[in-house]
Amino acid sequence: MYLPKNAEFIINSLKVHGYDAYAVGGCVRDHLLGKTAGDYDLTTSATPEQMKAVFSDCYLIETGIKHGTLTLLLDSVPYEITTYRIDGKYNDSRHPEYVSFTRNITEDLARRDFTVNAIAYNPHTGFVDPFGGMKDIEIGVIRTVGDPTVRFTEDALRIMRALRFSAVLGFRIEENTAMAMREKKNLISKVSRERIYAEWKKLISGKDSYRVLSEYRNIIEYIIPWISGYKLPDESVFLSADGDVRELSLFVTEPYGEASLRFAEAMRYLKTDSAHIETGISILARLSCPVSDRISVHVLLADLKEKTTEKFIKLKILLGDAKENCLDILKGLLEEGACYKISDLKIDGNDLLALGYKGRKIGETLERLLLSVSEEKIENERESLLTAITKK
Repeated sequence: MYLPKNAEFIINSLKVHGYDAYAVGGCVRDHLLGKTAGDYDLTTSATPEQMKAVFSDCYLIETGIKHGTLTLLLDSVPYEITTYRIDGKYNDSRHPEYVSFTRNITEDLARRDFTVNAIAYNPHTGFVDPFGGMKDIEIGVIRTVGDPTVRFTEDALRIMRALRFSAVLGFRIEENTAMAMREKKNLISKVSRERIYAEWKKLISGKDSYRVLSEYRNIIEYIIPWISGYKLPDESVFLSADGDVRELSLFVTEPYGEASLRFAEAMRYLKTDSAHIETGISILARLSCPVSDRISVHVLLADLKEKTTEKFIKLKILLGDAKENCLDILKGLLEEGACYKISDLKIDGNDLLALGYKGRKIGETLERLLLSVSEEKIENERESLLTAITKK
């Protein structure tokens, strides 16, 4: 398995001092899937104090020393190193009361969520896979390490993670694991809303999200009740859209009017950022607006601006309310430099001041002119715009 030179440096430095160390978790899983790992987490038999002694000349951050985790910064890249550990009793379905350190890699791997994430590797030993994770990767299965009911009772976020891995990796969830997820779904209420949404965003963007949304509707509707009764379109159409558009489509039921309200409530509950909420509201609130030709696209562009208009059109296509050529129309308008912002108009506030306009009337007039231009009732030329004002 490929390891960055700095990851090898960490493993070898610990080995020289008598400690074992392995790359573990997602980086090993990604390698076995033929993917490039985003980051490399390491686990070691050394305690945090022993790690500090080994890397006394390096920049160490005590990111989670209580749980045995230090972050070593090498060439501006962070490497998390965690002591082998055994988790204590879980009382809140999320965090262990305490952890105890061990020198046994198998005991450390036994505390991890799924077999595909419970594989370790170093260049000296090779792969350590006591729970059959390599086989599960080969056959495409998500399975808990040990009793699934126990694992989900310990940490309910694992239910969301199972759905996310299934959607992103395209893996099926093993039968007993899926059964326990359904039985323990109520425990997700104990998980922070931010963590739920972080997993949801990855899930909805996954290559196999359509299947997960179809097969695990009862769990998903429990987690996000605002989308209860969601309808899925044709699979290929759904998967051709990006995650944001897929998410918005789940809030759309007849009549359209309530979609923006339910989206806003759901996103505020899940503590998403205000920009995401505002964009979704502006799109869903306009669902009844037709989009079919140059003028309708131009009007939307003036109203929603570039990126939001594109998402609006993609959502309408997904819902079957618009055709793909509307995206070509939008592209054409942008390429030709169509007027869709007040700053694009060939006159400005100074021109209106010179004509005697004052205060709020200036902004209202410019907005009205922009609408007329986008409706292609008048040209965006100085004389045409001034004529339109004087006629009023």
